[in-house]
Amino acid sequence: MPHFEDSIINENVSVATEYFRTLVASNIKDAQNNQKQSAGSIGFIPYNVSFTMDGISGIKIYNELHIDTNFLPNGYTKTTDFIVTGIDHSLQNGDWETNINLTLIPKTSPITNVITSSLTFAAQAEEARVDTPPTSPSPSTNIPSSAINTNSSEGDPNGVYISPARKADKGDGTNYVDVSKTLSSKSLKSLAEINGGLYPIRLYTKPGDSSGTKYAKVIGFIGQRNSYEPDPTFNSNNIISWTYTGQNGFKQSAKLNKTWGPTLTKIAETLDSKGMWDSKHIKSWSAGIVLRDVTPASGISYGTISAHAFGMAIDINSGQYPLGSAGVATWKSDFAANIPTALVHNVIQTNFVLNQGGPQKVFWLLDSGDAHHFSVFKKV
Repeated sequence: MPHFEDSIINENVSVATEYFRTLVASNIKDAQNNQKQSAGSIGFIPYNVSFTMDGISGIKIYNELHIDTNFLPNGYTKTTDFIVTGIDHSLQNGDWETNINLTLIPKTSPITNVITSSLTFAAQAEEARVDTPPTSPSPSTNIPSSAINTNSSEGDPNGVYISPARKADKGDGTNYVDVSKTLSSKSLKSLAEINGGLYPIRLYTKPGDSSGTKYAKVIGFIGQRNSYEPDPTFNSNNIISWTYTGQNGFKQSAKLNKTWGPTLTKIAETLDSKGMWDSKHIKSWSAGIVLRDVTPASGISYGTISAHAFGMAIDINSGQYPLGSAGVATWKSDFAANIPTALVHNVIQTNFVLNQGGPQKVFWLLDSGDAHHFSVFKKV
């Protein structure tokens, strides 16, 4: 999930607000009948509409919905629209329902670039979808010297240095990929701060390059994603071996971050107490260290490592509920049908994602289209 700066959001809201005021005040002529049809000029009484329907996906906040408004006074039908301001889903007794809230807004005619050409919005820093921790004090932007190999003495120091980042040509340690996106990501900086200021990948500088650009050595591929060399200092300080064996003998093991360990044990104990710690409920379990690029919904973001690289994320039943809206829809229908693999996710949602007590917080990427992925961070 990307990180957004509140100050930039507030600035852009101010710009949009002023734009709307200017647009309404301009009283632009209606494109169809050449009449002035700005609702802001004639005045109207705003109101909200809420209705429940059979479960449906795809509707998003601020979408415009067309509703028959013939029952309204004449002025409303030509000068107002409805936009979506709230969406809630519920699963009860095997039935999926969606509740939609709408708000009435003024309608404006098509506009030229006379007004829009004067708009200037501040840009958010571009970040791939990653697991975002709760808001924390800004961590130091300095990378500890212990995390950087400045002489590139291992592998091939004269190898190929790829910048801007892309998939490496080889995974034999001769390709070094620019990881500026990793080091500039505010969410990954926060994870590094939690882990003693260290990143899980070993960082290199290009011999003779004074730009300060940092690279990671590609030692293989995971699908189409680069797999990077681990940083030994990070591993020795933060990574532990974890195992949980249930009452029935079912066992899962992983290499993971010591920050993740206590909460993951509680998750396993809770599932075990509910009779869900078995192969019927857990078809796949991935809580290991995976030093690879992240894959947002739009494709691979090379040079941006996943939270899995920090050992602070887990995938459960990813084969049943893969990345994307189809996986989310499958999970919802499976949960409604009491499919065992889906019930596991509901236990985690109810007992850990919604219940945020204690020193750690668990996140679920369901709303981002990733119905099998959970992450944990220290609460700040």
